[in-house]
Amino acid sequence: MALNTNLTNTYNFDPSLGAVIIGAYARVGIRRTELVQQHMADAVFEANMVGSEWQGDGINTWQVELVTQDIFAGVGQYNIPDTTVFTLDMVVRQNPDQANPTDRLIIPISRSDYMAISNKQMQGFPTSVWIDRTLQTVAYLWPVPNFDIVGGLRYYVQKRPMDMESANGYQMALPFEAYDAFVWCLAERLAAIYAPERLAVISPIKQQSYMKMLQATTENVNIDFNVEIASYYRVG
Repeated sequence: MALNTNLTNTYNFDPSLGAVIIGAYARVGIRRTELVQQHMADAVFEANMVGSEWQGDGINTWQVELVTQDIFAGVGQYNIPDTTVFTLDMVVRQNPDQANPTDRLIIPISRSDYMAISNKQMQGFPTSVWIDRTLQTVAYLWPVPNFDIVGGLRYYVQKRPMDMESANGYQMALPFEAYDAFVWCLAERLAAIYAPERLAVISPIKQQSYMKMLQATTENVNIDFNVEIASYYRVG
């Protein structure tokens, strides 16, 4: 069988939000010639709501970013960037300016765990962190660092999605494998406004497309569970 050589050999498909909105309305049953300013304004709002909705179903790998902060002796509180949805792995990097720096993992603890620490100002090498998720998220290190390290605190965060705008041909900050799910999610929201009778058809397709997107954007690594089993004897 001959190999098909009549290919584009390009990988440039990157639709603007305006094009995605037109595609979403087409799935709702509204032609592009019928769209008015109100349609576009509603679609931009709902597109940003899709971005908000997606933050609750696991890690969106394309939004993960490494944050580096300085550590100061006697300072245990560090502001987390306000674009953070949630924090991931956190380490303290020793000797960051040397050829072989050493990273030491900091273990996250809960609010109750942090409250149970009797001496919250004890200084030493941090082993734990409580992330206080308020409107201005703060990381509380414990023990409080007793040293200064430039760029010593390093952690990954999942950032909130960039704002979506239909003007000026802005693209979406999404990977290729998320395009179809995004269009169907947007179509479902627009159908709830303009064509609720189509939800019975759109919602199942949207859910299937969304699940495929989650599978395609998950890290393909093994999960290891180390379980210790021991006997328990009661005396007396």
